[in-house]
Amino acid sequence: MRVESRTSKSVVLSWSELDCSQRNGPSVGYSCELTSDADGTTIRRQAVNDTQLEFSQLVPFTWYSFSVSFRNADFDGPKTLVNFITDEDGLWHTLLVSGVFN
Repeated sequence: MRVESRTSKSVVLSWSELDCSQRNGPSVGYSCELTSDADGTTIRRQAVNDTQLEFSQLVPFTWYSFSVSFRNADFDGPKTLVNFITDEDGLWHTLLVSGVFN
């Protein structure tokens, strides 16, 4: 998973398509969720078919968590998580990426 771009109020996230051998069935897309690290509030949850998503109207200099999991007709797979912080006045901050979790 990658942070493709970010500003103080927006971010574009992308991820790789899951390999066919790991899908356990035909794809029906991805389950995505954006939460605020400050209080754990879910900001947006949605199913998508693409491997890129943009979020806008974010709060400057704030930590967020984004998770994505592959979906087939029977279930959602394990989530992959990325934590990021929005910019403040153009400053670049460390991107923290954790691996797959259940």
